[in-house]
Amino acid sequence: MADEPTPVDPGADTLASSRPDASGALRAFLDGLIRPSGPALIGSVTVAASIIIGSALLVTPDRLAALDPSWFPRGPDRLTHETFRVRRAPAEPLGVAIVGASSLGRAVPRRILAEALEERLGRPVPVRSLTSGGLTLRGSSAVVDAIDQQVGGVIIVGVNPTSLGVRDDHIHHELRAGPVGLESDVLREEAKRAGVRLPRRVGVFAIDASGFLLSSVVHQIDGGHDGGPKVRLAPRALAARLAGKARSVDVALARFLERPERSLDVLARMVERTRWATEARIVLLESFWNPRLEEAVDDAALTAYQDHLRRFAASHDVTYLDLDREAGLADEDFADPIHLLAREASWRRVGDLLADRLAPALRERAAELEAGRDR
Repeated sequence: MADEPTPVDPGADTLASSRPDASGALRAFLDGLIRPSGPALIGSVTVAASIIIGSALLVTPDRLAALDPSWFPRGPDRLTHETFRVRRAPAEPLGVAIVGASSLGRAVPRRILAEALEERLGRPVPVRSLTSGGLTLRGSSAVVDAIDQQVGGVIIVGVNPTSLGVRDDHIHHELRAGPVGLESDVLREEAKRAGVRLPRRVGVFAIDASGFLLSSVVHQIDGGHDGGPKVRLAPRALAARLAGKARSVDVALARFLERPERSLDVLARMVERTRWATEARIVLLESFWNPRLEEAVDDAALTAYQDHLRRFAASHDVTYLDLDREAGLADEDFADPIHLLAREASWRRVGDLLADRLAPALRERAAELEAGRDR
């Protein structure tokens, strides 16, 4: 029997012809996406304007200050957040602020110093810690400028050869990822003086501080890190780190001593601005070093550097403290060349020593405040 012909669906051609062509649809979509047109331009401008206006309204220093500190796990991010918090908080006429590199924050924990000062003054003394790894003198100046009207007791500014002997062009990094977002007119003025090109600002915090905001998000995801190791380095690693740090300190000392006025003028401007803004006393506190580091650096250069700081302090009526040897810290107290281990005994030794030096100025300041109330 002959095969019967296969029935033909009369609608097959119609269905096939009406089936969408995927590649053609994609081409049509892309063509419409990139083809210039009035509605597309208006839509793009509207979206961009909405983002800018929304950022300006929602992402501000005050709103960031209200966030929990856990959102800012890394040193520079945490410093920026704490700076915003201090600026937003009521002024503390007898307050103390610690401003400097992470090694200073590790050597003088806020809690330890606050307890030591309360023991000596018989009253609570609010202490703020504004420290971060690698904070230079210019960065510290920007932080001090941001908080000086809020702190009326003592402002401790950490100094060390590395922070005073930093290269001029390092300020470019500080402007882009600086300690106070990109809000610091002090940093911009110092950049002009150093002949460093300034990054352009648009006047919207969320855009100008986008580097800081992005790094905060990244560090929130990866957990961030703080300055220096938390445990003592192995002997070989510590020896290598000491040798490397001694070389970098010697380079910084040579750079500072070549033109000491370059850094001392920055320091002088910070002192002058602070005196206009607050009655707080200024204390320059030298970093605490592993004694093996001090043995390794150029002794003559280090002595010359310290002499410059002492003369500056005397001529500008500020206090310069180098408590390193008096604190009696040993090699085993340090995790690396400059960071103290988290040991209560070491902290107490440093905190008590510093509190003894700060207490007279704070008593004098407290007496001035009392006399002012009696008038």
